Amino acid sequence: MFPELRFATGEIQRKGYSRYTVKMVGRNEEEAQIDNEHLIRDKKTFTKHMLRSFIKNTVAREPWTGAPWLVKDEYAVKYKIPSVVPPHLQRAATTAERKAQQARRKQGSTGASVDVVTNGSTSPPSPVEIRPAPKSHKSKTQQAMKMSKIFQESRIESPSMAGSPWAGSPMGTPDGSIHKLNLKALVKPDPTPPPPPPPPPKLIKYPIEDLDLPPQKNACRPALHRLSSIDITPLPSSVATKDNGIDEEKVAFYLSTWVFLNIYCEPFLLDSFTFDDYVQALQYHNEDTDCELFVEIHCALLKAIVNDQGVVQVQLPEPEEEEEEDEGEGEEEGGEQEDEEMEDGEPEIEDGSTQDLTAVNGGGSDEKSDSTAKSTDMEKKHRADELFDDNEGWIQLLKARQFKNGSWQAIVVGILYHLSWDSRFSRDTEDILAYLAPPDQKPTMETVKARYTTMNSNLRVMVIQLLSRLTHETRTVRDYMEECSEQMTKHRKEKIEHQRNRKI
Repeated sequence: MFPELRFATGEIQRKGYSRYTVKMVGRNEEEAQIDNEHLIRDKKTFTKHMLRSFIKNTVAREPWTGAPWLVKDEYAVKYKIPSVVPPHLQRAATTAERKAQQARRKQGSTGASVDVVTNGSTSPPSPVEIRPAPKSHKSKTQQAMKMSKIFQESRIESPSMAGSPWAGSPMGTPDGSIHKLNLKALVKPDPTPPPPPPPPPKLIKYPIEDLDLPPQKNACRPALHRLSSIDITPLPSSVATKDNGIDEEKVAFYLSTWVFLNIYCEPFLLDSFTFDDYVQALQYHNEDTDCELFVEIHCALLKAIVNDQGVVQVQLPEPEEEEEEDEGEGEEEGGEQEDEEMEDGEPEIEDGSTQDLTAVNGGGSDEKSDSTAKSTDMEKKHRADELFDDNEGWIQLLKARQFKNGSWQAIVVGILYHLSWDSRFSRDTEDILAYLAPPDQKPTMETVKARYTTMNSNLRVMVIQLLSRLTHETRTVRDYMEECSEQMTKHRKEKIEHQRNRKI
């Protein structure tokens, strides 16, 4: 597809067009590039067979007389067509209406009435006025025979006319009053049909999405429960309290880390676990006994960051001190050049005046002294940099897989200290490092282990969330995702082949 091109004035420079690669018939499958102007689509003529096949493939009806046509479920969902049958088209209503029509048809066939006009005068009685019967394809002789039969039946059944001298005469009463005979009143009407029953509820075909389920009428929804207010069954070593200490703002981290660990449990060599077990493991505090699930989660994430060969599989931020040192070296080089220039002569100012060298050097020293004073006055929030002599000491521990005696807690502190150099992670790591390596205590592996044991679950889940963000970039996770993609492709091909063989 090539889009339309226009000039700056709005005029069309070139119209949009499309180009197709087609094979020429009868030329040994020779291919050619053809524009859309040289292609014509041959549309089929509409026939009764096409309409019949369309109805057969798209709609269906139930096996009873008068059943309506219903669109199939797949097309109803695709084109958002309502599949609820109206009440007047349901089976009960259709059957009742058909019976009522049959009753009206029978009543109409025998419902020819004879009307007699009342006249109170003493003049000779007038003949009975007979309404003409509706036109039909029957002959007049059959209609006359039918009318005579109706008169005979009416004389026999009417109690007011039986036993009177004018009973056999259709002319009227002796006193001149003429009764009005309505044969429709003699016919017993059929009882009114009962109202149609309510439509049966539509059967739900499972599996189905929760949002597709219709809401229940008069159903009371349960009240929402906060994770911080749920009574989590305490472990034997923990203390039961009304407030479990979970921060509602950190609930998203609880759920996201739990889902991440369960999805990638195979490459991390972890067993899947429930959310209740995960929350209890985060709230476990015991100095004598470690929680196996809690330790395995940390060790699995740490081993994914550094492989067995000691190669760091994630990109860690670099410290900003190197740039400052480079700037300091540049300033020293610049100072040496200025000294050489000053040996030749005094520095010149734009207005031509000279400046004393000692005054310049004195001003610079005052600024440096002020900056150092400010840095010393600032309180240090943590002492994580003092845990390892070398900033990469935690890598050697992780390469050797030394996790006992507080080693994995110290490795976590080393990783978090590296992440604190990046502005994206500094806000999250600041509170964690301030608790694990407080400024008023010298950090060691024993102190870090003790502080990690008493750390609350909100800071613990933040540590796992930061480690999960790092491991998501490793080759362990990437290779597992590629493997799952290949398996999905393989299963999809097997499914297509199985369906093709079943049709054959």
